[in-house]
Amino acid sequence: MKRILVLMVLVVLYATAMQAQWSDDPSVNLQLSDQKGATPGSIKVAKTTDGKMFVSWTTYEGKGGQTRLQLLDKNGNLLWDKGGILVSEHPAASYTTDFDMKTSSDGCAIIAYSDSRTDLETLLDFKPYVYKIDQEGNYLWGIDGVAIPCKSHQGMRPRIGITNAGSIIIGYSDAINGLFCMQKINEDGELEWAQNLEFGGIMGNFIATGEDDFILTWFGGGLRAQRFDTYGEAIWEKEVVIEDGLTLNGHVEPQMLSDGEGGFAICYARAIGISEHYVCIQRVSADGETMMGMQSVVTGDGSALHSCGHIGIDTQNKTIVCQWNKQRGDDQRHFVNKYDYFGDPQWGKEGIELDLNWMFGFYTYGTVITDDQGCILIYSDYQDSAVKDKIMAKKLDQNGQVQWTQELCSNLDYKLRGVTCVHEDQICVFWSSETNTEVYGQNISLDGKLGVLASGIENSVLSQNDEIYYSEGSLHIFGKAVSEGLAKLKIADISGAVIHESMISISNATTSVPLSLLQGVYVIHISFDDQEIVSKIVVR
Repeated sequence: MKRILVLMVLVVLYATAMQAQWSDDPSVNLQLSDQKGATPGSIKVAKTTDGKMFVSWTTYEGKGGQTRLQLLDKNGNLLWDKGGILVSEHPAASYTTDFDMKTSSDGCAIIAYSDSRTDLETLLDFKPYVYKIDQEGNYLWGIDGVAIPCKSHQGMRPRIGITNAGSIIIGYSDAINGLFCMQKINEDGELEWAQNLEFGGIMGNFIATGEDDFILTWFGGGLRAQRFDTYGEAIWEKEVVIEDGLTLNGHVEPQMLSDGEGGFAICYARAIGISEHYVCIQRVSADGETMMGMQSVVTGDGSALHSCGHIGIDTQNKTIVCQWNKQRGDDQRHFVNKYDYFGDPQWGKEGIELDLNWMFGFYTYGTVITDDQGCILIYSDYQDSAVKDKIMAKKLDQNGQVQWTQELCSNLDYKLRGVTCVHEDQICVFWSSETNTEVYGQNISLDGKLGVLASGIENSVLSQNDEIYYSEGSLHIFGKAVSEGLAKLKIADISGAVIHESMISISNATTSVPLSLLQGVYVIHISFDDQEIVSKIVVR
Protein backbone atom coordinates (compact mmCIF):
# COMPACT_ATOMS: atom_id res chain seq x y z
CA MET A 1 0.00 0.00 0.00
CA LYS A 2 1.25 3.47 -0.83
CA ARG A 3 2.15 5.71 2.13
CA ILE A 4 0.81 9.26 1.93
CA LEU A 5 2.15 12.49 3.40
CA VAL A 6 -0.01 15.59 3.67
CA LEU A 7 2.29 18.59 3.16
CA MET A 8 1.40 22.00 4.54
CA VAL A 9 4.31 23.76 2.88
CA LEU A 10 6.06 22.35 -0.18
CA VAL A 11 7.28 25.46 -1.94
CA VAL A 12 10.96 24.48 -1.88
CA LEU A 13 10.34 20.93 -3.06
CA TYR A 14 7.94 22.12 -5.74
CA ALA A 15 10.38 24.68 -7.13
CA THR A 16 13.26 22.19 -7.05
CA ALA A 17 11.40 19.34 -8.72
CA MET A 18 10.04 21.44 -11.56
CA GLN A 19 12.71 21.95 -14.21
CA ALA A 20 11.55 25.14 -15.87
CA GLN A 21 12.94 25.51 -19.37
CA TRP A 22 11.22 28.56 -20.83
CA SER A 23 13.52 31.53 -20.30
CA ASP A 24 12.41 34.84 -18.80
CA ASP A 25 15.36 36.55 -20.53
CA PRO A 26 14.86 37.43 -24.25
CA SER A 27 18.63 37.23 -24.81
CA VAL A 28 18.74 33.58 -23.64
CA ASN A 29 16.11 31.50 -25.43
CA LEU A 30 15.34 27.80 -25.17
CA GLN A 31 17.54 25.74 -27.52
CA LEU A 32 15.85 22.67 -29.01
CA SER A 33 18.60 21.33 -31.23
CA ASP A 34 22.34 20.98 -31.29
CA GLN A 35 22.55 20.00 -34.96
CA LYS A 36 23.60 22.50 -37.57
CA GLY A 37 21.73 23.14 -40.78
CA ALA A 38 18.05 23.82 -39.98
CA THR A 39 16.53 25.05 -43.24
CA PRO A 40 14.51 28.26 -43.76
CA GLY A 41 10.80 27.88 -43.12
CA SER A 42 11.09 24.21 -42.20
CA ILE A 43 9.93 24.40 -38.56
CA LYS A 44 6.50 22.98 -37.68
CA VAL A 45 4.69 22.91 -34.32
CA ALA A 46 1.51 21.08 -33.29
CA LYS A 47 -0.28 20.72 -29.94
CA THR A 48 -1.22 17.33 -28.52
CA THR A 49 -4.50 16.45 -26.85
CA ASP A 50 -2.79 16.09 -23.45
CA GLY A 51 -1.11 19.49 -23.23
CA LYS A 52 2.24 18.94 -24.94
CA MET A 53 3.81 20.13 -28.21
CA PHE A 54 5.61 18.37 -31.04
CA VAL A 55 8.18 20.51 -32.88
CA SER A 56 9.83 19.30 -36.08
CA TRP A 57 12.33 20.73 -38.55
CA THR A 58 14.52 19.76 -41.49
CA THR A 59 18.28 19.76 -41.14
CA TYR A 60 21.12 19.09 -43.57
CA GLU A 61 23.58 17.12 -41.47
CA GLY A 62 24.86 14.91 -44.27
CA LYS A 63 23.84 14.22 -47.83
CA GLY A 64 20.34 15.51 -48.37
CA GLY A 65 17.78 16.78 -45.90
CA GLN A 66 16.48 14.89 -42.89
CA THR A 67 13.59 15.71 -40.56
CA ARG A 68 13.89 15.72 -36.78
CA LEU A 69 11.17 15.67 -34.10
CA GLN A 70 11.11 16.93 -30.49
CA LEU A 71 8.45 16.78 -27.74
CA LEU A 72 7.97 19.53 -25.14
CA ASP A 73 5.67 20.05 -22.19
CA LYS A 74 3.91 23.37 -21.53
CA ASN A 75 6.84 24.62 -19.41
CA GLY A 76 9.32 24.17 -22.25
CA ASN A 77 10.93 21.02 -20.83
CA LEU A 78 12.47 18.90 -23.59
CA LEU A 79 10.94 15.46 -23.04
CA TRP A 80 13.40 13.81 -25.42
CA ASP A 81 17.17 14.33 -25.73
CA LYS A 82 18.26 17.68 -27.18
CA GLY A 83 17.95 17.43 -30.93
CA GLY A 84 15.01 15.06 -30.67
CA ILE A 85 14.78 11.97 -32.84
CA LEU A 86 15.56 11.48 -36.51
CA VAL A 87 12.24 10.78 -38.24
CA SER A 88 13.78 9.13 -41.28
CA GLU A 89 17.31 8.06 -42.09
CA HIS A 90 16.50 8.34 -45.79
CA PRO A 91 17.76 11.59 -47.38
CA ALA A 92 15.69 14.08 -49.36
CA ALA A 93 16.67 16.67 -51.94
CA SER A 94 16.00 20.32 -51.13
CA TYR A 95 13.76 20.74 -54.18
CA THR A 96 11.15 18.33 -52.75
CA THR A 97 10.19 21.53 -50.93
CA ASP A 98 9.00 21.18 -47.40
CA PHE A 99 7.17 18.61 -45.28
CA ASP A 100 4.16 18.73 -42.94
CA MET A 101 3.20 17.72 -39.40
CA LYS A 102 -0.08 17.50 -37.48
CA THR A 103 -1.17 15.68 -34.31
CA SER A 104 -3.74 12.89 -34.13
CA SER A 105 -6.61 12.61 -31.65
CA ASP A 106 -4.58 10.09 -29.61
CA GLY A 107 -1.71 12.53 -29.08
CA CYS A 108 0.72 11.26 -31.74
CA ALA A 109 2.69 13.16 -34.37
CA ILE A 110 1.70 12.58 -38.01
CA ILE A 111 4.54 13.57 -40.36
CA ALA A 112 4.49 13.60 -44.17
CA TYR A 113 7.91 13.75 -45.78
CA SER A 114 9.29 13.02 -49.25
CA ASP A 115 12.59 11.15 -49.36
CA SER A 116 14.65 8.87 -51.58
CA ARG A 117 14.92 5.12 -50.89
CA THR A 118 16.83 3.97 -53.98
CA ASP A 119 18.72 6.86 -55.56
CA LEU A 120 21.10 7.97 -52.82
CA GLU A 121 23.42 9.92 -55.12
CA THR A 122 21.31 12.38 -57.08
CA LEU A 123 18.19 11.95 -54.87
CA LEU A 124 15.98 12.16 -57.96
CA ASP A 125 13.88 9.11 -57.05
CA PHE A 126 11.74 10.43 -54.20
CA LYS A 127 8.20 9.72 -52.98
CA PRO A 128 6.06 10.89 -50.04
CA TYR A 129 5.90 8.78 -46.88
CA VAL A 130 3.79 9.25 -43.76
CA TYR A 131 4.86 8.43 -40.20
CA LYS A 132 2.90 8.15 -36.97
CA ILE A 133 5.10 8.57 -33.87
CA ASP A 134 3.82 8.40 -30.30
CA GLN A 135 5.12 10.32 -27.27
CA GLU A 136 7.56 7.53 -26.41
CA GLY A 137 9.16 7.81 -29.84
CA ASN A 138 7.60 4.59 -31.17
CA TYR A 139 6.89 4.33 -34.90
CA LEU A 140 3.30 3.08 -34.98
CA TRP A 141 3.22 2.73 -38.76
CA GLY A 142 6.67 1.18 -39.07
CA ILE A 143 10.15 2.64 -39.10
CA ASP A 144 9.86 3.43 -42.84
CA GLY A 145 6.37 4.89 -42.67
CA VAL A 146 3.47 4.43 -45.09
CA ALA A 147 4.24 4.95 -48.78
CA ILE A 148 1.76 7.13 -50.68
CA PRO A 149 1.21 5.97 -54.30
CA CYS A 150 3.21 8.26 -56.53
CA LYS A 151 5.32 8.14 -59.65
CA SER A 152 9.02 8.56 -59.07
CA HIS A 153 10.23 12.15 -58.43
CA GLN A 154 6.71 13.61 -58.52
CA GLY A 155 5.68 13.71 -54.84
CA MET A 156 6.65 17.21 -53.78
CA ARG A 157 5.51 19.30 -50.81
CA PRO A 158 3.30 16.75 -48.99
CA ARG A 159 0.47 18.15 -46.87
CA ILE A 160 -1.69 16.66 -44.08
CA GLY A 161 -5.35 17.25 -43.32
CA ILE A 162 -7.04 15.78 -40.23
CA THR A 163 -10.84 15.91 -40.13
CA ASN A 164 -12.95 16.50 -37.04
CA ALA A 165 -13.58 12.74 -36.91
CA GLY A 166 -9.83 12.04 -36.98
CA SER A 167 -9.53 10.91 -40.61
CA ILE A 168 -6.13 11.62 -42.15
CA ILE A 169 -5.84 13.05 -45.66
CA ILE A 170 -2.46 13.26 -47.40
CA GLY A 171 -1.84 15.43 -50.44
CA TYR A 172 1.20 16.22 -52.59
CA SER A 173 2.10 18.24 -55.66
CA ASP A 174 3.01 16.54 -58.93
CA ALA A 175 4.75 19.59 -60.36
CA ILE A 176 5.85 17.76 -63.53
CA ASN A 177 2.26 17.08 -64.62
CA GLY A 178 0.69 20.06 -62.85
CA LEU A 179 -1.45 17.94 -60.51
CA PHE A 180 -2.35 17.92 -56.84
CA CYS A 181 -2.98 14.38 -55.60
CA MET A 182 -4.79 13.14 -52.46
CA GLN A 183 -5.08 9.88 -50.51
CA LYS A 184 -6.75 8.89 -47.22
CA ILE A 185 -5.14 6.83 -44.42
CA ASN A 186 -6.97 5.10 -41.58
CA GLU A 187 -5.76 4.84 -37.97
CA ASP A 188 -3.88 1.62 -38.75
CA GLY A 189 -1.86 3.26 -41.51
CA GLU A 190 -3.79 1.63 -44.36
CA LEU A 191 -4.78 3.41 -47.57
CA GLU A 192 -8.55 3.99 -47.71
CA TRP A 193 -9.07 4.99 -51.33
CA ALA A 194 -8.49 2.58 -54.22
CA GLN A 195 -6.58 5.26 -56.09
CA ASN A 196 -5.39 8.81 -55.57
CA LEU A 197 -7.68 11.72 -56.36
CA GLU A 198 -6.07 14.18 -58.80
CA PHE A 199 -6.78 17.82 -59.63
CA GLY A 200 -5.24 20.24 -62.07
CA GLY A 201 -3.00 22.51 -60.01
CA ILE A 202 -0.41 22.43 -57.25
CA MET A 203 0.25 23.58 -53.66
CA GLY A 204 -2.88 22.27 -51.95
CA ASN A 205 -3.85 22.89 -48.31
CA PHE A 206 -6.55 21.30 -46.13
CA ILE A 207 -8.92 22.45 -43.41
CA ALA A 208 -11.47 20.33 -41.51
CA THR A 209 -15.20 21.02 -41.68
CA GLY A 210 -18.39 19.21 -40.70
CA GLU A 211 -18.24 15.78 -39.06
CA ASP A 212 -15.72 14.15 -41.39
CA ASP A 213 -15.48 16.50 -44.39
CA PHE A 214 -12.54 18.62 -45.46
CA ILE A 215 -11.95 21.64 -47.67
CA LEU A 216 -9.06 21.77 -50.13
CA THR A 217 -7.56 24.96 -51.58
CA TRP A 218 -5.01 24.83 -54.38
CA PHE A 219 -3.34 26.87 -57.11
CA GLY A 220 -4.83 25.98 -60.49
CA GLY A 221 -5.65 28.80 -62.88
CA GLY A 222 -5.84 31.03 -59.84
CA LEU A 223 -6.70 30.08 -56.26
CA ARG A 224 -9.55 27.58 -55.94
CA ALA A 225 -11.41 25.60 -53.27
CA GLN A 226 -13.65 22.53 -53.03
CA ARG A 227 -15.31 20.64 -50.17
CA PHE A 228 -15.08 16.83 -50.01
CA ASP A 229 -16.76 14.14 -47.95
CA THR A 230 -14.95 11.26 -46.23
CA TYR A 231 -15.07 9.22 -49.47
CA GLY A 232 -13.38 11.92 -51.52
CA GLU A 233 -16.58 12.98 -53.31
CA ALA A 234 -16.93 16.68 -54.11
CA ILE A 235 -19.80 18.33 -52.20
CA TRP A 236 -20.02 21.79 -53.76
CA GLU A 237 -21.61 21.84 -57.19
CA LYS A 238 -18.62 23.67 -58.59
CA GLU A 239 -15.21 24.78 -57.43
CA VAL A 240 -15.03 28.08 -55.59
CA VAL A 241 -12.88 30.61 -57.42
CA ILE A 242 -11.08 32.74 -54.84
CA GLU A 243 -8.80 34.30 -57.46
CA ASP A 244 -9.22 33.82 -61.21
CA GLY A 245 -6.90 34.99 -63.93
CA LEU A 246 -4.66 36.88 -61.53
CA THR A 247 -1.07 35.98 -60.83
CA LEU A 248 -0.58 34.60 -57.33
CA ASN A 249 2.66 34.95 -55.44
CA GLY A 250 3.55 31.30 -54.94
CA HIS A 251 6.46 32.19 -52.64
CA VAL A 252 3.98 32.97 -49.87
CA GLU A 253 1.82 29.99 -48.89
CA PRO A 254 -1.84 30.87 -48.20
CA GLN A 255 -2.96 30.74 -44.57
CA MET A 256 -6.34 29.12 -43.80
CA LEU A 257 -8.37 29.31 -40.57
CA SER A 258 -11.80 27.92 -39.69
CA ASP A 259 -14.50 30.59 -39.37
CA GLY A 260 -16.37 28.52 -36.77
CA GLU A 261 -19.36 28.16 -39.11
CA GLY A 262 -18.09 25.35 -41.34
CA GLY A 263 -16.30 27.70 -43.73
CA PHE A 264 -12.86 29.29 -43.65
CA ALA A 265 -10.92 32.52 -43.94
CA ILE A 266 -7.84 32.66 -46.14
CA CYS A 267 -4.96 35.15 -46.42
CA TYR A 268 -2.78 35.10 -49.53
CA ALA A 269 -0.53 37.24 -51.73
CA ARG A 270 -1.67 38.59 -55.10
CA ALA A 271 1.11 39.53 -57.50
CA ILE A 272 0.64 42.51 -59.81
CA GLY A 273 3.27 42.88 -62.49
CA ILE A 274 6.86 41.87 -61.84
CA SER A 275 7.58 43.37 -58.45
CA GLU A 276 4.29 44.39 -56.82
CA HIS A 277 2.02 42.23 -54.71
CA TYR A 278 -0.77 42.78 -52.24
CA VAL A 279 -2.06 40.98 -49.17
CA CYS A 280 -5.62 39.73 -49.71
CA ILE A 281 -8.29 38.21 -47.45
CA GLN A 282 -11.34 36.17 -48.37
CA ARG A 283 -13.91 34.15 -46.44
CA VAL A 284 -15.69 31.17 -47.96
CA SER A 285 -18.87 29.84 -46.33
CA ALA A 286 -19.67 26.20 -45.57
CA ASP A 287 -21.84 26.23 -48.72
CA GLY A 288 -19.04 27.47 -50.96
CA GLU A 289 -19.96 31.15 -51.24
CA THR A 290 -17.35 33.91 -51.22
CA MET A 291 -18.38 36.38 -48.51
CA MET A 292 -15.94 39.24 -49.19
CA GLY A 293 -16.72 40.05 -52.80
CA MET A 294 -15.68 38.31 -55.99
CA GLN A 295 -11.98 39.18 -55.78
CA SER A 296 -11.35 39.36 -52.04
CA VAL A 297 -10.35 42.29 -49.81
CA VAL A 298 -7.02 44.00 -50.42
CA THR A 299 -5.45 45.22 -47.18
CA GLY A 300 -4.44 48.86 -46.83
CA ASP A 301 -4.73 51.38 -49.62
CA GLY A 302 -3.43 49.07 -52.37
CA SER A 303 -0.94 51.67 -53.59
CA ALA A 304 2.27 50.10 -52.36
CA LEU A 305 4.09 46.78 -52.08
CA HIS A 306 2.41 44.67 -49.39
CA SER A 307 3.84 41.41 -48.03
CA CYS A 308 3.97 39.02 -45.06
CA GLY A 309 0.23 38.94 -44.40
CA HIS A 310 -0.95 36.93 -41.40
CA ILE A 311 -4.45 36.61 -39.92
CA GLY A 312 -6.12 35.63 -36.65
CA ILE A 313 -9.84 34.95 -36.41
CA ASP A 314 -12.33 35.66 -33.62
CA THR A 315 -15.09 33.13 -34.29
CA GLN A 316 -17.17 34.34 -31.35
CA ASN A 317 -17.32 37.99 -32.42
CA LYS A 318 -16.96 37.20 -36.14
CA THR A 319 -13.95 39.36 -36.91
CA ILE A 320 -10.59 38.80 -38.61
CA VAL A 321 -7.37 40.64 -37.69
CA CYS A 322 -4.66 40.91 -40.36
CA GLN A 323 -1.13 42.28 -40.00
CA TRP A 324 1.24 42.94 -42.90
CA ASN A 325 4.34 44.79 -44.06
CA LYS A 326 3.93 47.77 -46.39
CA GLN A 327 6.77 49.12 -48.51
CA ARG A 328 6.82 52.51 -50.21
CA GLY A 329 10.20 53.58 -51.52
CA ASP A 330 12.75 52.99 -48.78
CA ASP A 331 10.12 52.99 -46.03
CA GLN A 332 8.92 49.74 -44.45
CA ARG A 333 5.82 50.00 -42.27
CA HIS A 334 4.06 47.50 -39.99
CA PHE A 335 0.26 47.68 -40.43
CA VAL A 336 -2.76 45.98 -38.88
CA ASN A 337 -6.51 46.07 -39.44
CA LYS A 338 -9.63 44.30 -38.22
CA TYR A 339 -12.37 43.17 -40.62
CA ASP A 340 -15.86 41.84 -40.06
CA TYR A 341 -16.97 38.59 -41.70
CA PHE A 342 -18.01 40.47 -44.85
CA GLY A 343 -14.69 42.29 -45.30
CA ASP A 344 -15.60 45.71 -43.93
CA PRO A 345 -12.57 47.30 -42.18
CA GLN A 346 -13.08 48.16 -38.50
CA TRP A 347 -9.90 50.16 -37.83
CA GLY A 348 -10.10 52.59 -40.74
CA LYS A 349 -9.88 51.91 -44.46
CA GLU A 350 -6.07 51.75 -44.51
CA GLY A 351 -5.62 50.18 -41.08
CA ILE A 352 -3.32 51.25 -38.25
CA GLU A 353 0.38 51.93 -38.73
CA LEU A 354 2.28 50.38 -35.81
CA ASP A 355 5.91 51.01 -36.67
CA LEU A 356 8.27 52.38 -39.31
CA ASN A 357 11.71 51.19 -40.42
CA TRP A 358 13.99 52.55 -43.09
CA MET A 359 14.96 50.02 -45.79
CA PHE A 360 14.29 46.86 -43.77
CA GLY A 361 10.84 45.79 -42.68
CA PHE A 362 8.79 43.37 -40.62
CA TYR A 363 8.08 39.65 -41.00
CA THR A 364 4.89 38.34 -39.40
CA TYR A 365 4.94 35.13 -37.33
CA GLY A 366 1.52 34.95 -35.70
CA THR A 367 -1.74 36.81 -35.00
CA VAL A 368 -3.46 35.67 -31.80
CA ILE A 369 -6.95 36.79 -30.79
CA THR A 370 -7.44 37.46 -27.05
CA ASP A 371 -10.57 37.15 -24.90
CA ASP A 372 -10.98 40.94 -24.65
CA GLN A 373 -11.46 41.14 -28.47
CA GLY A 374 -7.93 42.46 -28.83
CA CYS A 375 -4.97 40.63 -30.31
CA ILE A 376 -1.29 39.85 -29.85
CA LEU A 377 0.97 40.22 -32.89
CA ILE A 378 4.17 38.17 -33.15
CA TYR A 379 6.66 39.48 -35.71
CA SER A 380 10.31 40.11 -36.48
CA ASP A 381 11.60 43.69 -36.48
CA TYR A 382 14.66 44.20 -38.66
CA GLN A 383 17.36 46.38 -37.12
CA ASP A 384 20.31 47.97 -38.97
CA SER A 385 20.17 45.56 -41.92
CA ALA A 386 18.13 42.87 -43.61
CA VAL A 387 20.11 40.19 -41.78
CA LYS A 388 19.62 41.42 -38.22
CA ASP A 389 16.22 41.18 -36.59
CA LYS A 390 14.56 40.76 -33.19
CA ILE A 391 11.39 38.82 -32.46
CA MET A 392 8.68 40.97 -30.89
CA ALA A 393 5.18 40.70 -29.43
CA LYS A 394 2.69 43.58 -29.41
CA LYS A 395 -0.69 43.59 -27.63
CA LEU A 396 -3.56 45.65 -29.07
CA ASP A 397 -6.94 46.24 -27.45
CA GLN A 398 -10.26 45.85 -29.27
CA ASN A 399 -9.86 49.32 -30.80
CA GLY A 400 -6.33 48.70 -32.08
CA GLN A 401 -4.57 50.72 -29.38
CA VAL A 402 -1.18 49.37 -28.28
CA GLN A 403 -1.21 48.10 -24.67
CA TRP A 404 2.30 46.68 -24.45
CA THR A 405 5.31 45.61 -26.52
CA GLN A 406 7.73 42.87 -25.46
CA GLU A 407 10.91 41.38 -26.91
CA LEU A 408 10.90 37.59 -27.28
CA CYS A 409 14.38 37.32 -28.79
CA SER A 410 16.71 40.30 -28.51
CA ASN A 411 19.68 38.64 -30.23
CA LEU A 412 20.33 40.45 -33.49
CA ASP A 413 20.75 37.92 -36.28
CA TYR A 414 18.70 36.68 -39.22
CA LYS A 415 15.80 34.47 -38.12
CA LEU A 416 14.65 31.86 -40.62
CA ARG A 417 10.83 32.06 -40.61
CA GLY A 418 9.28 31.30 -37.26
CA VAL A 419 6.03 29.57 -36.30
CA THR A 420 3.68 30.13 -33.37
CA CYS A 421 1.37 27.98 -31.29
CA VAL A 422 -1.21 29.11 -28.70
CA HIS A 423 -0.84 26.70 -25.82
CA GLU A 424 -2.06 26.71 -22.19
CA ASP A 425 -2.66 30.50 -21.93
CA GLN A 426 0.64 31.31 -23.60
CA ILE A 427 2.04 31.76 -27.09
CA CYS A 428 5.00 29.56 -28.01
CA VAL A 429 7.27 30.74 -30.83
CA PHE A 430 9.93 28.64 -32.59
CA TRP A 431 12.53 29.69 -35.16
CA SER A 432 16.01 28.93 -36.44
CA SER A 433 18.96 31.28 -36.68
CA GLU A 434 21.00 31.69 -39.84
CA THR A 435 24.07 32.35 -37.68
CA ASN A 436 24.23 28.78 -36.36
CA THR A 437 21.05 27.27 -37.92
CA GLU A 438 19.98 25.77 -34.62
CA VAL A 439 16.35 25.75 -33.47
CA TYR A 440 15.14 27.97 -30.62
CA GLY A 441 11.88 28.60 -28.79
CA GLN A 442 10.35 31.17 -26.47
CA ASN A 443 7.01 31.53 -24.75
CA ILE A 444 5.09 34.63 -23.77
CA SER A 445 1.98 34.78 -21.60
CA LEU A 446 -1.14 36.58 -22.77
CA ASP A 447 -0.25 39.45 -20.42
CA GLY A 448 3.26 39.84 -21.86
CA LYS A 449 5.47 37.87 -19.45
CA LEU A 450 8.26 35.50 -20.48
CA GLY A 451 9.16 32.28 -18.69
CA VAL A 452 7.23 29.48 -17.02
CA LEU A 453 3.72 30.59 -16.12
CA ALA A 454 3.00 30.84 -12.40
CA SER A 455 0.43 28.29 -11.35
CA GLY A 456 -0.70 30.27 -8.31
CA ILE A 457 0.13 27.29 -6.10
CA GLU A 458 2.91 29.08 -4.23
CA ASN A 459 0.46 31.78 -3.13
CA SER A 460 -2.22 29.37 -1.88
CA VAL A 461 -2.84 28.56 1.80
CA LEU A 462 -3.96 25.14 3.00
CA SER A 463 -6.47 25.12 5.83
CA GLN A 464 -4.89 23.25 8.75
CA ASN A 465 -8.31 21.87 9.81
CA ASP A 466 -8.51 19.66 6.74
CA GLU A 467 -6.83 16.37 5.90
CA ILE A 468 -6.54 15.31 2.29
CA TYR A 469 -4.81 12.06 1.48
CA TYR A 470 -4.68 9.30 -1.12
CA SER A 471 -4.86 5.54 -0.59
CA GLU A 472 -6.35 2.40 -2.08
CA GLY A 473 -7.22 4.01 -5.42
CA SER A 474 -9.14 6.97 -3.97
CA LEU A 475 -8.55 10.55 -2.88
CA HIS A 476 -10.01 11.08 0.62
CA ILE A 477 -11.13 14.44 2.03
CA PHE A 478 -11.60 14.19 5.81
CA GLY A 479 -12.96 16.59 8.41
CA LYS A 480 -14.31 20.08 7.85
CA ALA A 481 -13.88 20.84 4.18
CA VAL A 482 -14.62 24.57 4.48
CA SER A 483 -18.30 24.00 3.76
CA GLU A 484 -20.64 21.33 2.56
CA GLY A 485 -21.99 21.19 -0.95
CA LEU A 486 -20.89 20.93 -4.56
CA ALA A 487 -17.23 21.71 -5.30
CA LYS A 488 -14.83 21.51 -8.22
CA LEU A 489 -11.89 19.15 -7.78
CA LYS A 490 -8.73 19.78 -9.82
CA ILE A 491 -5.50 17.80 -9.52
CA ALA A 492 -2.22 18.98 -11.10
CA ASP A 493 1.12 17.18 -11.32
CA ILE A 494 4.49 18.69 -10.40
CA SER A 495 4.83 20.41 -13.80
CA GLY A 496 1.49 22.15 -13.31
CA ALA A 497 -0.33 20.02 -15.89
CA VAL A 498 -3.93 19.30 -14.88
CA ILE A 499 -4.49 15.53 -14.81
CA HIS A 500 -7.98 15.37 -13.30
CA GLU A 501 -11.03 17.63 -13.10
CA SER A 502 -14.47 16.75 -11.75
CA MET A 503 -17.38 18.02 -9.68
CA ILE A 504 -17.71 16.41 -6.23
CA SER A 505 -20.17 16.60 -3.33
CA ILE A 506 -18.49 17.45 0.01
CA SER A 507 -19.92 16.39 3.39
CA ASN A 508 -18.78 16.61 7.02
CA ALA A 509 -17.80 12.95 6.87
CA THR A 510 -14.97 11.58 4.75
CA THR A 511 -15.53 12.15 1.03
CA SER A 512 -13.79 9.61 -1.23
CA VAL A 513 -13.14 10.15 -4.93
CA PRO A 514 -12.07 7.04 -6.91
CA LEU A 515 -9.06 7.77 -9.13
CA SER A 516 -5.58 6.45 -9.86
CA LEU A 517 -2.41 8.39 -8.98
CA LEU A 518 1.13 7.23 -9.67
CA GLN A 519 4.04 8.00 -7.36
CA GLY A 520 4.83 11.70 -7.31
CA VAL A 521 3.90 15.15 -6.02
CA TYR A 522 0.40 16.49 -6.69
CA VAL A 523 -1.48 19.70 -5.96
CA ILE A 524 -5.14 19.31 -5.01
CA HIS A 525 -7.53 22.24 -5.62
CA ILE A 526 -11.04 22.11 -4.14
CA SER A 527 -13.05 25.15 -5.25
CA PHE A 528 -16.37 26.42 -3.93
CA ASP A 529 -18.21 29.49 -5.18
CA ASP A 530 -16.65 31.70 -2.50
CA GLN A 531 -13.59 29.83 -1.27
CA GLU A 532 -10.76 27.52 -2.36
CA ILE A 533 -8.51 25.12 -0.47
CA VAL A 534 -5.23 23.79 -1.82
CA SER A 535 -3.32 20.77 -0.57
CA LYS A 536 0.01 19.41 -1.74
CA ILE A 537 0.43 15.65 -1.34
CA VAL A 538 3.17 13.14 -2.09
CA VAL A 539 2.23 9.64 -3.23
CA ARG A 540 5.02 7.16 -2.47
